[in-house]
Amino acid sequence: MTRCAGARSSRTRTRCSSPGTRNTRARYLKLVFDGHTGRLLGAQLAGLDAAQLTAPLALAMHAGLGARQLTESAFPHPMVSEGINKAARSVLS
Repeated sequence: MTRCAGARSSRTRTRCSSPGTRNTRARYLKLVFDGHTGRLLGAQLAGLDAAQLTAPLALAMHAGLGARQLTESAFPHPMVSEGINKAARSVLS
């Protein structure tokens, strides 16, 4: 079980989420958003399948997406990329 604490500062909001699907081997996903604009600034990933998340996260950063746009995007189930949606939802809640 992955445990992590989201740190908050005036500049950034961070949240982390374990993807939580049965068939996934990625164990840690942390998304970092700008506290003022809400844009995705970066991510930290760990796990055997974590490399599969690099391209969609890089695309989201390039497009300037925020947590709300990530939660409105389609991520297939059960896939490792589903963790992106879950981590973005945790920022909005």
